[in-house]
Amino acid sequence: MQIEPLTRIPTANACRSALYVAHRQSILQVLLAASILLCAPTDRANGQTAKLRFDGLDDYIEVPDQNALSVATTGAFTVSAWINPATLTFSKTEGTGYVHWLAKGEGTGAAGQQEWAFRMYSQGNTEGRANRISFHLFNLDGAASVGSYFEEPVTPGEWIHVVGVADGQRTYVYKDGAAKDCDAYRSTASGTECGLPPSTDKQVTPRNGTAPMRIGTRDFRSFFPGLIRDVRIWNRALSAAEIQRLFAGSVSTVGLVSSTSVTDGGTHDVFQIKKLQPTVDSGPTWDSRHWNNGVARDIIDRDPYDPTNISQQRGNNSRLYVDGQGTLHFFSKGSGLAEPRLYLNDPVGLNNPAGKFFKNVEITAYYQRITDDKTAWGGLVIGARSGPDGHSGTGNSWCDAHTYYARFRHDGNQDFEKELKHPDSLPQHSNPIWQTADTPPRNTTLPTNTWIGMKFIIYNVKGDKNVKMEIYRDKTGGLNGGTWEKIDMIVDAGGWAPAQASPVCSFVRDYIATARGVIIVRDTGTTEARYKWLSAREIVAPLP
Repeated sequence: MQIEPLTRIPTANACRSALYVAHRQSILQVLLAASILLCAPTDRANGQTAKLRFDGLDDYIEVPDQNALSVATTGAFTVSAWINPATLTFSKTEGTGYVHWLAKGEGTGAAGQQEWAFRMYSQGNTEGRANRISFHLFNLDGAASVGSYFEEPVTPGEWIHVVGVADGQRTYVYKDGAAKDCDAYRSTASGTECGLPPSTDKQVTPRNGTAPMRIGTRDFRSFFPGLIRDVRIWNRALSAAEIQRLFAGSVSTVGLVSSTSVTDGGTHDVFQIKKLQPTVDSGPTWDSRHWNNGVARDIIDRDPYDPTNISQQRGNNSRLYVDGQGTLHFFSKGSGLAEPRLYLNDPVGLNNPAGKFFKNVEITAYYQRITDDKTAWGGLVIGARSGPDGHSGTGNSWCDAHTYYARFRHDGNQDFEKELKHPDSLPQHSNPIWQTADTPPRNTTLPTNTWIGMKFIIYNVKGDKNVKMEIYRDKTGGLNGGTWEKIDMIVDAGGWAPAQASPVCSFVRDYIATARGVIIVRDTGTTEARYKWLSAREIVAPLP
């Protein structure tokens, strides 16, 4: 299959599902800022676009040579990837029976441009290295190499997280977050924990070559059969603790120079805020651009300037005011506890398949705390999977209030909250996330007069049986799309059972809300709070 040059494809659509399917040596690359986002071959099982599928015969991805892909550029280097071999006996091997599945290098001798490579050995190889996985550095001529490896049972169809590190003197290899082996490649390497350093005639001196980086092969002499995803490269040596966090899903962006992960791709939303997950084609989306139409107004029930007609004002003792310049204000109104609410609630009804109701969704909001009565559980609170009427009306509809919340609370804590029958709820994972500049720092409350970004990502896992939630924070005010740090995550796999006043709801006490629903932005006890750049996008659910 031949694919038109990528320069003809708008980068804003890079890696949208159903956009790219490459096979048989098709080359696709997208340069986005300092990162490289690779979009094919694409395995689209279960709607995923982040996995690269290789047939083990002639499939590969190629990225042109550049300094960021070479160890020699900074002298230290980390490469991370998830691999999923389809078989343990490979069809197209080289040498003693191995394949190169990710590498930068080609040629030997005076014309050699060898730099680094990952290998996996096939069963039945002539060295008895059953499914050994290794990371190697080379001299350009390929005559000398040093590498680290692990040799453990491998099951076809299961994911393995592999990390190779070069720190200027030693190579390291990690499997599933755990260090497995290290070896000295410079004769000047200190210590003996990675073995004795090589002699000067056998040491490796990494150089910046001209070969491209390839995924699925190195130089077409062997090909990997299976899936590869989330190839990431840093221009520094990640620490063991960082690699453990990487395996758990927390990605350091410090020194990250290249990535095939959609979550690292640097694509931006309509407000130029970074997306963390790809948008589902033709899935429901909503954003607050109509707040910046020059028309100042109160939202009373439905916002007449919302082209989707789904944003809805609710809440007691409160006023929702749009300034026409892009900002929504929550104000208190009258006496009593202010409880302003903005619903994304399509009037067509939850059972209408054409309605804008969200299931697997990435919600982004920027919030500024101004004044309030310090109600502890107030603050930046975003809910998802709610029924359309459960928080209003009489108690007859309160079982429709099932909602998952992510909260940056006035008291300085972050947590997740689950509500099944209004008004009772049950929080989990409550932790302080704001500290003073003192030495040592002290926990403090949610800052005022500062724009704070939140991303609440919620999606189903385990075949739509469980619900996973992630919460991210940006403290830069959206500078360069935001610097998003993962604050916490939680999985509702059952057992999370908020109290219910009698009569209890008909569903089980620890009901898991896996269906689509309404999004809620709420606060409590506020006198004034401000919101901007609010968006919601149905996403391709990330891999577990």
